[in-house]
Parts: sequence; C-alpha cells; structure tokens
Amino acid sequence: KSWWSPEMYRVFGLDPLGGVPSAEEYLRRIHPDDRQMLSDTMVRLNSGEEPEQRDFRTNPAKLPLRILKPAYSVERDSSGKVISFFGTQLDITEKKKAEEELERANANYRLISENTSDVIWVMDFESQKYVYVSPSIQRLRGYSPDEVLHENIKRSMTESSYRLVEKELLDGFQEFTQTGRPVSTSIQVELIHKNGSIVPSEITATL
Repeated sequence: KSWWSPEMYRVFGLDPLGGVPSAEEYLRRIHPDDRQMLSDTMVRLNSGEEPEQRDFRTNPAKLPLRILKPAYSVERDSSGKVISFFGTQLDITEKKKAEEELERANANYRLISENTSDVIWVMDFESQKYVYVSPSIQRLRGYSPDEVLHENIKRSMTESSYRLVEKELLDGFQEFTQTGRPVSTSIQVELIHKNGSIVPSEITATL
C-alpha cells in the first residue's frame, strides 16, 4: 500500500482526499527532461534495487517548478526478499536559487576584479596572507597573482608601512568584534615592486 505525506501532496499540487496518484499521473508531474530518469528509478525500486539518488524537477506545465532531492531505501526480510521501499523528496528549490545567485555574484566579482586597474585582494586575517589577488597586481608590483598568492603582507611593503597596516588591522578587528559592524579604513603605504623599487599606494580595506 502506498502512502504520501501532506508535504508530498502540497509539492505536487494534489488533493490528499484523492489518494496517492498512479505512477502515470505522478510522472506527468515530473519535468519532461527528468521523467525517464525517475521512471527508471521507480522500476529499480520495484525490483529491489537502491538506485542512484539524483535531483529532479517538477513539470512547470502542470505546477510551479520545484527542485527535489530524493532519498530512497529498500526494506527486506531475513531471506532478502523486498518487503517495501521508502522515499523522501526534499524541496531544495530555494537552496538551489541561492547557490545560483551566489555563483552569479562570484562570476560578476571575478569579471570586475579581472578587468579593473585597481588591485582587489582578499587576505586571511589570522595568517596575514593573501588568498586572492586580482591580475592587476602585475601592473602595480610586477608580480603575477600566483606569485603573490599566499604571500605574507609583511613581504609586500616596507617595514614602516607594515607597522602602520598591522596597527590599523588590529584596531579595526577590535572595533568589529565589539560592534559587529563592518569596519573600513584607508592607509597610505609603500609597496615593494618586483624590481626592488618602492610603489606609493593607497590600501582600502574592509573587515
């Protein structure tokens, strides 16, 4: 005997009073591109196999498009005969949307950082090493991003500049921990070029 949770009826736009839909009706509510995969999954479950658990989508022609993450398990008796199988289908639509938005934001950030004349960098506060540096660093200091990556900031500037930056970062971090609000600062520094020359620069940092 088949049973659906109230959430399943809600996701698939069906009335619980109508009972569990037939396999055909259920598949009609699956996205056409995912329907064969899910049909194969149902066949495997009925034969006692535990199929690959792949995300699938609902059919937007019949109901709002949702992305579902399934989980299946098969119950057997002591002889190994299949008694029943269970399945859950978690609605991960909003999670997927958030992931896609984040990926788009990251792609836009990369596009900007790779084409701006300003150097954009991300530093690990604890180790004081760069974990991201935009390509424009080569124009500023003569080093490629790979050469600068994981470089300690102390090596990238004069000693007096480093002492100034270190103080600003520590003061900013203390303020951030006390207020919980982002802290921005701008510092005039002397960076060290690959050829040994000094490059006067301004660092704008946000903690």
